[in-house]
Amino acid sequence: MLFRCNLLALVGGGPSPRYPPNKVMIWDDHRGRCIGELSFRQRVLSVKLRRDRVAVALMDRVYVYNFSDLTLLDQIHTAPNPLGLLSLSPDVGGISHTGTGQSVGMVLACPSINRGGVRVELYGCRKTVLIDAHESSLAALSLSLSGTLLATASERGTLIRLFSTKDKNGTLLRELRRGVERAHIYCIAFSMENQWLAATSDRGTAHIFYLGDKMSTDDNHSPYPPSQNHSPTPYSNNFPSMSSQAQPKFSSILTSPKKFLQSKRILWEGEGSYAQIRGVDDPVVCAFVPDKPMTIAIVGKTDGSILLADFSKGSGEAERVAYHRFIKGTRTNDNTILGSGRNGDSKDDGADNVAFNEEEIIFGDEDAADGFVTIEKAGD
Repeated sequence: MLFRCNLLALVGGGPSPRYPPNKVMIWDDHRGRCIGELSFRQRVLSVKLRRDRVAVALMDRVYVYNFSDLTLLDQIHTAPNPLGLLSLSPDVGGISHTGTGQSVGMVLACPSINRGGVRVELYGCRKTVLIDAHESSLAALSLSLSGTLLATASERGTLIRLFSTKDKNGTLLRELRRGVERAHIYCIAFSMENQWLAATSDRGTAHIFYLGDKMSTDDNHSPYPPSQNHSPTPYSNNFPSMSSQAQPKFSSILTSPKKFLQSKRILWEGEGSYAQIRGVDDPVVCAFVPDKPMTIAIVGKTDGSILLADFSKGSGEAERVAYHRFIKGTRTNDNTILGSGRNGDSKDDGADNVAFNEEEIIFGDEDAADGFVTIEKAGD
């Protein structure tokens, strides 16, 4: 969905798709019809929308189009990307590139051609940032609202890494610890002010991390709100230094693998989560609620359920605020995605575009009313 307006991007899926899985259909929900489409020779794996751009991820490349006439603007080759990993900064204003003062405009992040790498495009200043995020393949990535921050997770799913996109090196700012056991991370989301970050996984738990009121690489920067009686968990590529009194205890821990894993505050890399949310099967999507501070929404894949939770108390389980289940019926154990179409073996040089009139894209004042807004054209 394109923000709070009547335009959506649809891709066919399931055993009986209404539209082919190799097409992106631009749907006008006010008129009840498609007003444009993009056609490919591969299955479409992901679509992201902005007011001015459409980005589409295929198995081995990403395409960027102008929204008004669907003309091709950019083509990016990637490593094999079966998850369709792709992120756009929704903020049209953009950020300034460090040292230049030049606006970066739209920011796009996708896998690079190297395993575990991320390519960040700063279109406003025509800069490309290549980040070696992980040694193993990527499982999730997400940009903050303005594109200043990039969060990534690998297929191991134990760490979430936070990078800056404002410098050419893509500086690693933080490492956040989801857990010690492998997991598939479905979704990573920033809050609007970059104060919080959330992640969901196939472990059935959503983790919320506190990033601070102002991002900093200062070693004295605490990963917890001042009101919480916590101290930051040391993290680095090496074990933290210990006093001579702690060394005997450390030696005893090494003799027992179980104790080694339990002593996370001494040995684990990465900052622990501020709060956790459970109660949703397969929590595949998470997002912070803009008009309700410290509230998060989590959507489950199995039954279409949505859970709203308040994590203001921190230090453990968040408080359930509301729960809705939208799909009712017999639960299936088969989570296989059907209607996959082509597997990406064939190559393509772009899309067959069906352009539509720019006047048909009508945006309303998103601050004019609460909730979703129906956009009507004058005279309709």
